[in-house]
Amino acid sequence: MHEPRDGWRVWVTRDEGQDGPLCTALRAAGRVPVLEPVLELLQVLEPSALVRPLQALTRRDWLVLTSARAVEALPRVSVDARVGVVGRATRQAAEAAGLSVALESCDGTGAGLWKELDRRAGRGARVLFPRAELAEVPVLPGVDIDAPIVYATHTRTFDRTVAARVSAVTFASPSAVRVAAEALRGRRLVALSIGPTTSAALAAVAPELDVRQAAEPTFGALARIPLP
Repeated sequence: MHEPRDGWRVWVTRDEGQDGPLCTALRAAGRVPVLEPVLELLQVLEPSALVRPLQALTRRDWLVLTSARAVEALPRVSVDARVGVVGRATRQAAEAAGLSVALESCDGTGAGLWKELDRRAGRGARVLFPRAELAEVPVLPGVDIDAPIVYATHTRTFDRTVAARVSAVTFASPSAVRVAAEALRGRRLVALSIGPTTSAALAAVAPELDVRQAAEPTFGALARIPLP
């Protein structure tokens, strides 16, 4: 296995600042982040609007979190419900916010999390699922799912020439892959993916890319993926 090589210029498509978690992790791995986000995330629901829904949950209910952004949108109140998360990065964000995680998706995907919840949630249970605008809401028999939209994703105008100035590109979501697809076509880049759904999106829109998936769905693992 190759160790991270100093000087690799890596395009960060995620919406964050220079001191964001992915940029920070890339620098720690000896790489040079080139920040050019392709999406913009806007919070559309005030945390105060979630106070009552959260406090109404009991110990037989669930709070489902599928991104660190969803955790950031929560008010800081006591939560009695069991907490389910989609992956390690979301788990870390939830625990940092004082939440006790009862379930983490076994495969790092939302589909895996909902499948397990379908098995665990009893009939009559309630689920609060604060979500992104584009996130799909599943149907679980006998379970009442409240899925308020807490943030919206908008396409950002970005400098498409960035693909010619880097050797690798990072993706933390399938939506970012779809937005960046045109800029990627024809490029012989290494595409670093945070998880299986993102890898599948890359294979679908840009099969010529060298896609490499993180060992676990965290920004640290994404930044440390071995490069050729």
